[in-house]
Amino acid sequence: MSDPRPIGVFDSGVGGLTVLREILRRSPHESTIYLGDNARAPYGVRSDEEVLAFSTQSLDLLAEREVKAIVVACNTSTAVAIGALRRRYDLPILGVIRPGASAAALATRNRRVGVIATPATIRSHAYFSAIKDENPAVEIYEHATPTLVPLVEAGELSGPIADAAVADALAPLIGERDAAGESIFPRPPGATIDTLLLGCTHYPLLRALIETQ
Repeated sequence: MSDPRPIGVFDSGVGGLTVLREILRRSPHESTIYLGDNARAPYGVRSDEEVLAFSTQSLDLLAEREVKAIVVACNTSTAVAIGALRRRYDLPILGVIRPGASAAALATRNRRVGVIATPATIRSHAYFSAIKDENPAVEIYEHATPTLVPLVEAGELSGPIADAAVADALAPLIGERDAAGESIFPRPPGATIDTLLLGCTHYPLLRALIETQ
């Protein structure tokens, strides 16, 4: 008999619903519990200590509900806290960094991948390390896009304001002009990326705008 206990899914806000939707699509008979910490979102502009503390508090609540596994659908929490979280709980703790990194390493043809994520995720270099583990020859250009999560949390998924915000956020990776922003490994002139990794579960909700840039 299969384990009837639910799967816990955690995110800092609504972005993790994109992961929950995929879980339900692939495993429609599984029971799930979703916890989104909207009250303290966004996590990506917080210190590593805060991210760990908030993530632990949230996962404690899910563990109390006797879940059989927890999916940390927050890229920031995965990047900063996944090791500590796995040591804390006696059940599977699944993150979202490795699957995205594997997909990006396989997708790129010119071996140049851009990564957009929260400042905390970029600061951790989690995607950089994970992509290099998959293919050391891939060049990775990491860029923090802190304006995009609040945009999604506010429900601004389309329209001129959202379009302008997305264009400005992506300019350092795909634009022709110089743009302000926090790029840990910036794209040098002439180095055109062919793959853009959306390193935050909120970002797929802006995919229609991202694809038009």
